[in-house]
Amino acid sequence: MKKVFRGTTIGTLFISLVSISTPMPTHASVMPTLKNYGSISIPSIGISAPLHMGIGDTSLAQGFGLWPHTALPGQKGNTVIAGHRTSHTHPLLNIDKIAIGDVIYFYTPMGTAKYQVIREQIVQANDVWITRQTRTATATLFACTPPHSTAQRYVVTASLVKFTAKKRR
Repeated sequence: MKKVFRGTTIGTLFISLVSISTPMPTHASVMPTLKNYGSISIPSIGISAPLHMGIGDTSLAQGFGLWPHTALPGQKGNTVIAGHRTSHTHPLLNIDKIAIGDVIYFYTPMGTAKYQVIREQIVQANDVWITRQTRTATATLFACTPPHSTAQRYVVTASLVKFTAKKRR
């Protein structure tokens, strides 16, 4: 690559310019390394755990994972969250105890999103349609079911009640 000035390549300069003009993300993306994106609290089952970008082994071993290319919490679209039920920190051990009407809180760098559960269902392991985007702000949490099996997925769907943006300094 041709040098532009003092060891800076054209590629590095381009990446720097893109970084300056790139707005806050609007959806989760594939992350090559573990990146914390806040936390999730589900009071009805007594869980609060970190939220990480992506659904790789490292992310899910330490809490919840935000499915790549889905909406960020509090934004229009489907925020898809995966979590282990019986291994690692098992944040969704009691996913089947979450009831319609329960609340789920997302604490992120952008603000706090409060969702209310509107549906529960069991789907097949290959039913990736649960990750499809929606027209409204929705959160979809899922984990393997029954416990100690990967045969199916227990899915909880929630609708955004309120988003409180963090104040800029």
